Amino acid sequence: MRSAAAGANFDVARARLPCADSRIALDDNARATPKRRIGIVGAGRTRQGLGPFLARWFEAAGADVHGCSGRDLAGARRAADALGAQLGHPVASYANAAALAREVDALVVACPPDGHLAGLDAALAAGVPCLCEKPLLPWAELGAALERVAAFRERGLLLAENCQWPHALGALDALAPGARDAPLRALSMRLSPALPGAAMVEDSLSHVLSLLQALTDLPSGAS
Repeated sequence: MRSAAAGANFDVARARLPCADSRIALDDNARATPKRRIGIVGAGRTRQGLGPFLARWFEAAGADVHGCSGRDLAGARRAADALGAQLGHPVASYANAAALAREVDALVVACPPDGHLAGLDAALAAGVPCLCEKPLLPWAELGAALERVAAFRERGLLLAENCQWPHALGALDALAPGARDAPLRALSMRLSPALPGAAMVEDSLSHVLSLLQALTDLPSGAS
């Protein structure tokens, strides 16, 4: 599912989002403004979680990772301690995504997919922009996913799905200049999904689709 945006007033989230080594230059005016407070839902590395990498990216972009939440308060405290050690400042812990969202300027949902719906709903309730790890919601919850995308759009809030591979295209161009000049005829990727069986498709297809969207103009009726 492609990212949905509707004019949110949030500079960091509107920047290119994100690959682990991304950096954005902040001008003097941006440096003079108060740092945006970021909340991370799922700040640990459970099931290949990207919470710590996303936290470091937002800090490098000039934001402040204020707090995190997890499946329970004890887990959130462990993740907050680990994240604080990495970032060099205290990180608060919250019992759930809703409590965290009320205290920040933007929410990052980096937990396993079964927690994404609660994270999206927390961001909506608090009225803050949201970056959600892929998949936005499991395929079985497609209806709920479309409803949330519409809700973010109606509220004028930015909703972005983290599909990081398009950000590697610049490196491809540097390594193989002109390689992308020829018309795209086929696209394949070698991936290592975390889930077995048919779930591998759901776990990894967003990577392929995000590259396809970045590499070519899709027909207006494509879905």
